[in-house]
Amino acid sequence: MLRLTDDDVFSWDHWIVVRLTGVPLIAGSIVALGLLSSFVLIALMFDVYGADGQLAALDVDARLAALGTDSVRFGSDPYSWAAIVSSLLGGYGIAVTAFAVAKEKSELPALAEMLGRNVGDMMQLRDETNRLFQKKAPLFGWLGYVVGLICMATTLPGLSAYFGMASIEEGRPLYPFEYAAEVWFLIFVPLMFYMMGKGMYFTIREARFLSVQQKLHHKIDIWHPERVRVLTRLAMARALFWLIGSTIGSLFFLDDSINPVALFPVFGGIGLVASLLLALPVFRLHFAFKQAKEEELGRVRDVIKKNWDKLQGTPTDEAMIARVGGLVALEQRIEAVSEWPLDLSTLSRFSLYLAIPVLSWIGGALVEQVVDGVIG
Repeated sequence: MLRLTDDDVFSWDHWIVVRLTGVPLIAGSIVALGLLSSFVLIALMFDVYGADGQLAALDVDARLAALGTDSVRFGSDPYSWAAIVSSLLGGYGIAVTAFAVAKEKSELPALAEMLGRNVGDMMQLRDETNRLFQKKAPLFGWLGYVVGLICMATTLPGLSAYFGMASIEEGRPLYPFEYAAEVWFLIFVPLMFYMMGKGMYFTIREARFLSVQQKLHHKIDIWHPERVRVLTRLAMARALFWLIGSTIGSLFFLDDSINPVALFPVFGGIGLVASLLLALPVFRLHFAFKQAKEEELGRVRDVIKKNWDKLQGTPTDEAMIARVGGLVALEQRIEAVSEWPLDLSTLSRFSLYLAIPVLSWIGGALVEQVVDGVIG
């Protein structure tokens, strides 16, 4: 399992991951559980859910007007469901760049071999580059924070009503538990978007850095496509990071009463970035392989033509006939070389990635049932 150490700390979120076991997946899960527990604590303090809770005390029309549902179960109303999804996003935000750093570190030996460089030199270059990236990353984190505030302003009933959006009955005050929930969202969700904005910048810069290194230090060898598969693996890992983020965000839309106006473009955009993070490196390597293959074929065909011209004058020269036959076989072998830096295992892994949305929706439903059982 990928793990972060003290040597890999380039930002305060990395420090949190290291303190929480060092494993990004475990650390992210702990943060997600902590965030969800804080919302559950608010629900318990205000006695919101359950047969004797605040929601049950309201009449049916009031519940429908306030929450768009007649249910008094945790996870059935937009606040608690959004809290579940937001908590998952919080854990994801903490883990995403840590996972990227750990994944890149695990692939450094293969990267060094591909580029013909020393592993120690690559480690030093990676550390210097990551420190440089982290200096600029907070700016993009604050941009994400602003996006998070905009999403909350258009999604939370109290705030959106304040800005003149018709998401709450005119003149109806917020119930006490609604105030508490909206404060929770206003505090934590923009911070989650901060982490995602910072992580997005880091991931894109890392992809560009590896692309530059490949262009500067590696010449495509059509006979050894496995040497560049490290780039494909890293591209798939980056795409996976953001595919997971987009998928978690899409869970918001399982509740019809959550306003998708601001959220859909954000998480749709993240899904698009995930696709580009995979597609651009793969297509760039594809065109590089195609060009190298055409150049190799051009050289072989020139030699075939020269030997064929010589053979016309000596049609019985068995050595020349054998040479031409060998060159034709080489030409056919080069033509059969794949122009894509992908193998069967890579394609199989990508197919599993495509199943992530379905699995996450099923998991979201299971989480709702578990938490509802705890709340009662």
